[in-house]
Amino acid sequence: PIPTPRTLESLEVRLSPLPGAQLDLQLPSSPWQHVESTGAGVLVHVRRAHVDPAKSYAIPYTGNRYEELTKPTPWLETQDPAVAQMSREALGDERDAVRAARRIERYVAGVIENKDLGSGMATAAEVAAQKSGDCTEHAVLTAAICRAAGVPARVVSGIVYIADFAGRKNVFGGHAWVEAYIDGKWIGLDATRAPGGFGPGHITM
Repeated sequence: PIPTPRTLESLEVRLSPLPGAQLDLQLPSSPWQHVESTGAGVLVHVRRAHVDPAKSYAIPYTGNRYEELTKPTPWLETQDPAVAQMSREALGDERDAVRAARRIERYVAGVIENKDLGSGMATAAEVAAQKSGDCTEHAVLTAAICRAAGVPARVVSGIVYIADFAGRKNVFGGHAWVEAYIDGKWIGLDATRAPGGFGPGHITM
């Protein structure tokens, strides 16, 4: 058991393949996730990302480095009328990237009314219409609304610590969330656990 997983500042986890499994664990490192090979697996040290409001910017993002991550894709239809309307509703008159990202995270948490595992892998436009889904639907809608608002965003996947899931206690389960470029770094947003849902219990795969 991991006590107070939502308020942890850091977490160290050792991941090893099951005996006999042919699995080469190659996890990414980032400012928030440090990965060391241990021979039989990896040691992952994850720390909470603290946002620096002084390094924020006025949206829309005008840099060149992550310009592609503000554009629509077949999964993130930023120009869909419903997605565009949701972006306006989520933001109101907010133009600061840090505060806008947090508003979007909370908005998606509230607008997806039916939180279940019934959807396979819906696009952002489908989620906007159906207002239902699990972590993948929360993630694609969050990323699409961020992009529509002019915040570079991408969907990432990994595992997250869950104290109780379908009768199983203290497990890591497959999960999806969003990274938004909002203060000179990529910051995790998790609308399934808003507000401030991203933390050291998330391990990016």
